[in-house]
Amino acid sequence: MSILTLPEMDFSGKVFIKQPSYMDNGNFKYYAFISYKSEDVEWAKWLQRRLERYSLPVTLQQKHKLPKHLTPVFRDGSDIRPRELKNELAENLEQSRYLIVLCSPRSASSDWVGKEIDQFCQMGRRSNIIALIIDGKPYSDDPATECYHPTLRKWFPKGETVATDHQLLGADIHAAGPESGYYKRERAFMQVLSGILQISFDELWNRRKRQMVIHSFIYTLTAVSVAAALLFTWMRGRPFDVKVTLDEATVHNSELPFRDGTLCILSGNDTLGVRPVSAIDKPVVFSNIAGKFKGKPTRLVFSMFGYETNDTTLILAKSHELSIRRDDTFGIFGGQVIDDDGNPVPEVSVTIGTHV
Repeated sequence: MSILTLPEMDFSGKVFIKQPSYMDNGNFKYYAFISYKSEDVEWAKWLQRRLERYSLPVTLQQKHKLPKHLTPVFRDGSDIRPRELKNELAENLEQSRYLIVLCSPRSASSDWVGKEIDQFCQMGRRSNIIALIIDGKPYSDDPATECYHPTLRKWFPKGETVATDHQLLGADIHAAGPESGYYKRERAFMQVLSGILQISFDELWNRRKRQMVIHSFIYTLTAVSVAAALLFTWMRGRPFDVKVTLDEATVHNSELPFRDGTLCILSGNDTLGVRPVSAIDKPVVFSNIAGKFKGKPTRLVFSMFGYETNDTTLILAKSHELSIRRDDTFGIFGGQVIDDDGNPVPEVSVTIGTHV
């Protein structure tokens, strides 16, 4: 939170010691005050959002007599009012039940963070400090990795014996282990939440793990469903070939002509393909028909001299069989009788075989 440097601000006095009436009955304005270095502002925003949006399960609300939501949580960048900064921070720190320190090598060198820790402890609320480690290691004594501010280590010293050791255990978003970064962040958040709500970490974490398993299953199922839908759409959208086999319903006569025919596929006003027909025993193939027409009502039109036109509506698939029939073109005889001078002779009947 070291956005401004105010050397004239006196943090050694009793600025934060006065206890107003709302402190006496435990009615704090804020559930927590987030102390951080400006370079870590994105983590501060993330934590504020998570805390204020967290919805406590009804069973835990009733069991521990807690509200559904932890709101508001103070973060200077979002909640500060346009007035004297030192007075504003002093008042909001005093009105916060917990102090959450975002610990990193950056915040460990911040004067502001150190002053906020010191004054919160001077208020007698040392036990209400929660450390969230976002980078580095605590008590490492290496400036490159040390994430605990010197003031934090002053109030929570590392001793040589159990009696003198008062180390502060922090929730570490990068804790060692094979789990994913998301899993570790959620566990660290639940540790912070446990400290604020004074509820067993295991009680909160076990619920959260069950939620994550359910959410993971739902996400996986959704992903599989989406992938299947995309695959189905892709398969349906792929061009395909249509093979049409001709089946002559009348007796086939190889002595009669079978040529100059056409076969068309039509969809509404769109002509999907036109192919010549030249052999009764050779399927007609339409290549690369757009996939969007597959399974759609489509017209198949056959025409050839000597055959009836067949205009059939069908559901377009990869293979079809089309019935064709000869007409009476080759069963009609025509002619006329003329005299020696070449003039037509009217009303004359001619018998050819058994046909008149």
